Amino acid sequence: MALFGFGVHYLRDWMHDEDYDWDSAVANINSFRELENYVSPMQYWLFGFKDRNIEHEYLQALIANSKNRLLLGFFTGLLLQLFPPLTFMVANIPFFEVAQYSKYWYFKVFITIAISIFLFTAGLVAIFLIYRMPWVENKILVLHIVEFVYLGYIVCASFRLVDGINDFDPVLGRMGWVILVGFDFITPFIAIFFMNLPIHLSLEIVTLGVAAFLVIIPLVTGAWAKITPNGVRERLGELPEDFFCYNNNVCIDIYLFIYLAPVLVLFLISLLIIIVSFFVEKANRRFFINRKIIQVMTKQKEELNLKRSKEQQELMYSIFPKAIADDLIAKQQASLQSSIDLNASLDSNSAKNFGQTMGHIGFDRDTLGRTMARMHQHVTIVFTDIVGFTSMSQTCPPYEIMHFLHHLFVSFDHLIDRDNRLWKVETVGDAFMVASGLGVFEDTKTWQEEEGTVELSSPSLSPSVLSAVGTNPWGHQGSSSGSFKGSARSITTGTETNMSSYSEDFHRIKSFQVKNVFPRSLSLEKFKSARSALTFGIGCLNESELHTMPTGKRCQIRVGIHTGSVCSGVVGSRMPRYCLFGDTVNTASRMESTSEPGRIQVSEQTYELLSDWTQYSWEQRSSVKIKGKGRMKTYLMNKENSRSGS
Repeated sequence: MALFGFGVHYLRDWMHDEDYDWDSAVANINSFRELENYVSPMQYWLFGFKDRNIEHEYLQALIANSKNRLLLGFFTGLLLQLFPPLTFMVANIPFFEVAQYSKYWYFKVFITIAISIFLFTAGLVAIFLIYRMPWVENKILVLHIVEFVYLGYIVCASFRLVDGINDFDPVLGRMGWVILVGFDFITPFIAIFFMNLPIHLSLEIVTLGVAAFLVIIPLVTGAWAKITPNGVRERLGELPEDFFCYNNNVCIDIYLFIYLAPVLVLFLISLLIIIVSFFVEKANRRFFINRKIIQVMTKQKEELNLKRSKEQQELMYSIFPKAIADDLIAKQQASLQSSIDLNASLDSNSAKNFGQTMGHIGFDRDTLGRTMARMHQHVTIVFTDIVGFTSMSQTCPPYEIMHFLHHLFVSFDHLIDRDNRLWKVETVGDAFMVASGLGVFEDTKTWQEEEGTVELSSPSLSPSVLSAVGTNPWGHQGSSSGSFKGSARSITTGTETNMSSYSEDFHRIKSFQVKNVFPRSLSLEKFKSARSALTFGIGCLNESELHTMPTGKRCQIRVGIHTGSVCSGVVGSRMPRYCLFGDTVNTASRMESTSEPGRIQVSEQTYELLSDWTQYSWEQRSSVKIKGKGRMKTYLMNKENSRSGS
């Protein structure tokens, strides 16, 4: 190709003078209103961006948006070859025969017109096919076709103009060649007005066309000499002697202006084509840069939102087990989408409503109320408590106590991270509660769930007796006012939106959705859960001895463990918490409170699961009085086992 192809391909690496970073450019832009504040990519005056990768991307975008304009331009160029050149030649064949034009002249004129028609037709078809073929990724080929067609037309039309530039003088006089060029050879360049070409390509085509048709060929063939002052004087000498302009120098300027005016108009039209192309190119590049900036800003915001969403998701997973967190997230997203759809239907200013809706981070009460509660069998609960914490709190500054608890509990958290059967339930003061074997955050190969319902026969159920629903599996005091259907044991309330009165809500409750979580291999999993709980308790004993309390004494803790059934669920709508309920929790807490400093006390149920594990030895205590339970048989792990196992 000529200038465009040479500049795009062969000089690309040489012209590459900048590696523009879009991310850095928009680093200080906080809104679309500040688009003018960025540093624009540097540009050559004629050949576009100095970063040739950006220039290549710009040309691809320009071509993608100029499909209709390019096709329309080629179609217009084709029509301007059919009329006037071909139509004029066909319509005036009788005249040319009378004038005795040679067959060679016929052949040369018709063949050059046919080639021009073929060029524009082939270009139109080629561009159409390129746009229709998705596998042609480099659409810049379209610009090469435009360049090839017009340069081919200029060459072909030049041959026709050389032989026919003086043919119209007998009819149109000395300015016949100007009219011929204006109405026959220059007209296809008008299509460049709306083809949306790059400025350097438009400048190349128009400059070469004007140079060939208005400068070089007229100078070589002597056509320019006809409209010079000497040519005009010669023309005036041919007038009749009685004509007032005969050899009149005053008329030279008038005739010179008449002859040169059409030429100046043609030059002006060519200049206007270039000027229009320049401003269109400038607007296109500004639009491309702004669109690119917006794309980068949108991408950055999407990445930021994705990062925030991931952080919020990780936070949810740190507060709730994965199954519970996924359930809450899914329900909240559905609730947000419903709000967005409702706002869009009620208010045309949906963007504002969307922002207000997305600004709501918390979970509404309906979402939490509909979350599935679960009943878990054979869960082992661990409680730890710091010996002497109450007296320490009375003598030491609060910030020192907080600092001490933070480091101690972080070390306990590390122990939990080692075993996926463990779940940290909560910390209250110096108490640390862990559950083993809940199964809601492990894989489904080990645990399975069953659903059912709980129906309430009493419409006066209140929150105070919610823990006693059904067959009272937790053993709390109080009567049951309902019965379980099927084998399911867990409950979830389906309260209505208005939560102003809990008693009214529970009056409306007729049934609860339930889910029972249990291991597929019951005997093995309940032993593993108890073993994980015991291992954690031993680790806590050993870890606590490495910490010093603010009083200067070595830290000592008591550990209590019990195994039984619990109900889990999310409680509250403001700062919601994943909680466990049931008599198992109370009993585990009593195991801790009645344990000895530096030792682990387990209930009989837990001992039965661990008694065959010969790695540790146990000491049976005499009957221990447990508040609310009476006397229970408990077991203490021997101290040497606690120090040796971790």
